[in-house]
Amino acid sequence: MKTRILIFLIIVFVIGTGVFWVYKLCDTRLLIGDDINRIGQNINIDMPKGEVKKVVDSVGWRGEGILLYTVSFSDDSFLKDIKVNSDWVSKPTKYMEVLMNGNETMEPILVYEDGSSIFEKKFKNAYYFVKDKNNNKKEIGELEKAYSYDIIMAVYDVDNRKLYYCECDT
Repeated sequence: MKTRILIFLIIVFVIGTGVFWVYKLCDTRLLIGDDINRIGQNINIDMPKGEVKKVVDSVGWRGEGILLYTVSFSDDSFLKDIKVNSDWVSKPTKYMEVLMNGNETMEPILVYEDGSSIFEKKFKNAYYFVKDKNNNKKEIGELEKAYSYDIIMAVYDVDNRKLYYCECDT
């Protein structure tokens, strides 16, 4: 009887350890759910159905890199949701501008591997969202001193009903 219990415990331990390492070493995005739900969780919105396109995925096994999606919507349901969400603004803040375009003292932070800005496009009619996990106050001075970044930024282009979603983890 003791032998069976011991064997059972060893099997549970081995399976549990295996599941843990598979989870740690694999791209955890596969385990979270589909992309649109993940995006919605990160930008504080219940996402309506949309056509999701992964544009860039340079994320390595430790989760560092750039992840860029576009989501196209067929109606204005997403716009209605972000208009009432205080995390979204209709004009980019100075902090957001630095992330997208840089300033006199800093290069843009949200860039492709070749150094060109991810958000080069100028939006005429858009809403903006940013979440900086390392800099809750969203102060430009803190960006200048940072050794690494963990930022989620999204821009919704109202005229084209298209969401541009970027995660940058360095």
